[in-house]
Amino acid sequence: MTSADRAVPGWTRYIDTLMKKHPRLASCLMMGLPERDDAAGCLRVSFEADKKFMVDSIAGDTGVLAALAEAQWGTPLKVVLEYGPRGQQAAVTEEIRQEVAPTHVEELNRACAADQALGDLVDMIGGQPLPESERSRWDPPAN
Repeated sequence: MTSADRAVPGWTRYIDTLMKKHPRLASCLMMGLPERDDAAGCLRVSFEADKKFMVDSIAGDTGVLAALAEAQWGTPLKVVLEYGPRGQQAAVTEEIRQEVAPTHVEELNRACAADQALGDLVDMIGGQPLPESERSRWDPPAN
């Protein structure tokens, strides 16, 4: 189980689904630390104070977030975006971000850690992921 799913079971899948439908909302939400409060019927996401501008930009979209949360967990959940001590846990939120939206370098590092032969090959050739601007040149043609 990932750190994100330990915080809120199903959080990774929620962010993945949100990323496909509303990438701007997902990009913001993954910077916070989630907590589900079933007694209050809400999903709280706590952020560091320096994320205020970003969070304020999606504050009007909590209805969209709540509808997707209800579809995900099968129960109505109010989505509350807040700032505070939980949001200051940067190491935890960064770990969650890496799990739900790893960079290409993080994906390569994870793959190399899981496969010794791949790791050795990447080390031998000094492999690095292509910059995003060059990826389309190397993508296989669509069938």
